[in-house]
Amino acid sequence: MNTPELQEFSGMVVFRTRVEIIDARFRPLLIPDVFPKFDEGRWWARGLVRYARWKLVSELWESFGVEITEVG
Repeated sequence: MNTPELQEFSGMVVFRTRVEIIDARFRPLLIPDVFPKFDEGRWWARGLVRYARWKLVSELWESFGVEITEVG
């Protein structure tokens, strides 16, 4: 979103603002830095959801020993 070519588009400011709002809502849903090998600038790839249905909760625990909260 920061490349010079994209800055030429008039809707870029609105788009960036919308992404920032979505990011601000999404970030608290993640356990940060579960995957620290990803670049720090890619915080969404470094994190893991805090809540999930039983299947993902079970698979994460069995595969990686990572515990997240199950939601119904």
